[in-house]
Amino acid sequence: GAADASIERLAALLAPFRASGNCAVRISYRNAQAEGELPLGADWRVRPDDALLESLRAWLSTEGVEVAYPD
Repeated sequence: GAADASIERLAALLAPFRASGNCAVRISYRNAQAEGELPLGADWRVRPDDALLESLRAWLSTEGVEVAYPD
Protein backbone atom coordinates (compact mmCIF):
# COMPACT_ATOMS: atom_id res chain seq x y z
CA GLY A 1 0.00 0.00 0.00
CA ALA A 2 0.92 3.62 0.41
CA ALA A 3 3.11 2.94 3.46
CA ASP A 4 5.16 0.36 1.56
CA ALA A 5 5.62 2.78 -1.35
CA SER A 6 6.76 5.51 1.04
CA ILE A 7 9.27 3.18 2.70
CA GLU A 8 10.64 2.14 -0.68
CA ARG A 9 10.93 5.74 -1.81
CA LEU A 10 12.72 6.78 1.38
CA ALA A 11 15.13 3.86 1.05
CA ALA A 12 15.86 4.82 -2.57
CA LEU A 13 16.49 8.45 -1.65
CA LEU A 14 18.81 7.56 1.23
CA ALA A 15 20.71 4.76 -0.55
CA PRO A 16 23.32 6.85 -2.41
CA PHE A 17 24.27 8.66 0.81
CA ARG A 18 24.52 5.69 3.20
CA ALA A 19 27.96 4.22 2.42
CA SER A 20 30.01 7.02 3.95
CA GLY A 21 27.44 8.52 6.28
CA ASN A 22 27.60 9.17 9.98
CA CYS A 23 24.42 11.23 10.41
CA ALA A 24 21.61 9.38 12.17
CA VAL A 25 18.15 9.40 10.59
CA ARG A 26 14.99 9.75 12.66
CA ILE A 27 11.48 9.67 11.24
CA SER A 28 8.66 11.61 12.86
CA TYR A 29 5.32 10.09 11.93
CA ARG A 30 1.83 11.36 12.58
CA ASN A 31 -1.63 10.40 11.40
CA ALA A 32 -5.16 10.69 12.81
CA GLN A 33 -4.67 7.76 15.20
CA ALA A 34 -1.09 8.08 16.42
CA GLU A 35 2.21 9.89 16.29
CA GLY A 36 5.75 9.01 17.23
CA GLU A 37 9.42 9.04 16.35
CA LEU A 38 11.32 6.16 14.84
CA PRO A 39 15.11 6.30 14.93
CA LEU A 40 16.62 4.22 12.14
CA GLY A 41 19.51 1.89 12.93
CA ALA A 42 23.20 2.54 12.32
CA ASP A 43 22.99 0.93 8.87
CA TRP A 44 20.79 3.83 7.81
CA ARG A 45 23.19 6.63 8.74
CA VAL A 46 23.71 9.05 5.86
CA ARG A 47 26.03 11.76 4.64
CA PRO A 48 23.87 14.95 4.89
CA ASP A 49 24.61 16.11 1.36
CA ASP A 50 22.75 19.03 -0.24
CA ALA A 51 21.43 16.71 -2.97
CA LEU A 52 19.91 14.40 -0.36
CA LEU A 53 18.28 17.27 1.52
CA GLU A 54 16.90 18.75 -1.71
CA SER A 55 15.38 15.44 -2.80
CA LEU A 56 13.81 14.86 0.62
CA ARG A 57 12.41 18.41 0.70
CA ALA A 58 11.00 18.03 -2.82
CA TRP A 59 9.14 14.93 -1.63
CA LEU A 60 8.21 15.87 1.95
CA SER A 61 8.27 19.70 1.87
CA THR A 62 10.85 22.07 3.28
CA GLU A 63 9.18 21.96 6.71
CA GLY A 64 9.17 18.16 6.65
CA VAL A 65 12.97 17.83 6.63
CA GLU A 66 15.24 18.99 9.41
CA VAL A 67 18.93 18.63 10.15
CA ALA A 68 19.57 18.70 13.90
CA TYR A 69 23.07 19.13 15.26
CA PRO A 70 23.95 17.79 18.72
CA ASP A 71 24.60 20.31 21.46
